[in-house]
Parts: sequence; C-alpha cells; structure tokens
Amino acid sequence: MGSSQGAAVALGKFDAMHTGHRALAAEAQKLGGHPWLLSFSGMANVLGWPERQPLVAVSDRPRVLTSWAPYCGGVVPLQRYIPFAAVRQLSPNDFVKVLALNLKVSGVVVGKGFRFGYKASGDTEALQTLGAQYGLKVSVVDLVQGDAKHGIEKVSSSSVRSALADGQMERVRNLLGRPHRLVIQPTGNTKILQAKRWNFQKEDFKNQPPKDGKYVAHVSMMLSQGGSLQLPFPVEIEIDSSGILIHSNTAAVGDPPASTAEVLIDF
Repeated sequence: MGSSQGAAVALGKFDAMHTGHRALAAEAQKLGGHPWLLSFSGMANVLGWPERQPLVAVSDRPRVLTSWAPYCGGVVPLQRYIPFAAVRQLSPNDFVKVLALNLKVSGVVVGKGFRFGYKASGDTEALQTLGAQYGLKVSVVDLVQGDAKHGIEKVSSSSVRSALADGQMERVRNLLGRPHRLVIQPTGNTKILQAKRWNFQKEDFKNQPPKDGKYVAHVSMMLSQGGSLQLPFPVEIEIDSSGILIHSNTAAVGDPPASTAEVLIDF
C-alpha cells in the first residue's frame, strides 16, 4: 500500500460506500494527488455501539473502490484506517495537526455537516479555518441526494441500511450506485438440499443481507485457487431467519465447486 503523504484525503466512516462517499473520493482526486479515504477503526468498541454487520464486506471493498476509478480521473482510491481510540480525545486543532504534520496530507474533503474533534466540537467552518492555518486545502462537498423516483432523500449509510432492512432493493441500488453484493463464505454448514438448490447459514454472511423474502439476483463464486465462476442468468433467492436458499429449475446450475471460497450475490 502506498502512502497518503502529499495526497488529499476524504474523511468518514465509509460503511456503505455509497454515491455520497464516491463524490468525496472524486473531489479528493481533484484536490490533488492520489485520492484516499481516511477512516477510523474500532469506533463501535470505543463508543459502546451495538455490534452489527457491515454494509460492504471487507473482502469486497477493493472491488467497489476499483469501480470508482472512472469518477476519480481513472485512479482507484485507496483506504487507510487509524485507530479511533488514538484520536478520540484530540481537540479540533490537534486533529488537524495530525493530518498536516503526522500524515502530511495536502488536502481534506468532507461532507456538509461533518463534525470532528473531541465530542464532535469542530464543524466544517472550523476545519476550513484550521486547514488554512496548517496549509491544507479543504473542500466541503454538498450532500448527495437520491433521485426523485425514490423520493428525494439524503444519501447516507443509515438510509442504505434502512432500505436493505425493508427489502427495497431498487432504492438500495440508487443509493449505492451499484447492486448490493452479499458475500457468503461457506463453512461446513453449507448444504446441498437437492440438485440445483444451495443452502447457506446466516453465520456465513459477511455483510448485511436484505430483508427476509424472495428475490431474483445474480450469483457468482470466487474459487480458493483463484478465478471465478458466474451463473449465466439470474436465479431465485430466498432469505429467511435461518439463512439463504439459492435455487433454479434449469440444469445449467449444478453444485457449487468444493473449492468455492466465496459466494457473491448481487441484488
């Protein structure tokens, strides 16, 4: 991994990696250098938030970043994490000092309404003032809105999570700018109920699935020895409290290969 030194960084949690986050990355590229997403690890543990599945599986984040390259001048954004515990107590001034003097970034991009520093005491106006003092370019990006078809709403990770919980997959695709991908890492609990019917348990899920129900989705597999396989047509998916069932009546679907490392479902 390269260094964020001399680059512009976009700040945020970047849980959903939605169109608003993509806009921040694009602005960071315009501001100068290779665009970086700078996020904070361990926030849930430090703040006592309830544990919940990520919206994007860790193994899937590089693919999403690669898909952003056309919006970022042909450059694939990179991501860096710093421990939240290491910056939680910092004042707004000290936080910006870390960006400028420790990380040596050239610029900072945030969304409108961004807050930072101990107890969120710094706002975007403070960031612009402090950035000028430390020689950082600062850009505040307007929040991205969803389209009128789905109701004008602020694009946020919370809205993505809510839409998934409601099974509103077209709305999810609009917010993300891509299909939602559920990543499954099969374990010994995987069952082949009968020919062309695969069952996976919810503990195999690496990110949040849609609401329980029936869907039509595209399915592919990453193989442990490298390479991938993709079913040539959409198949019916059933999700319930125990897990997920993938099935089709066509003979083109056989059992998943024994070397399957991940099953990828695009809704």
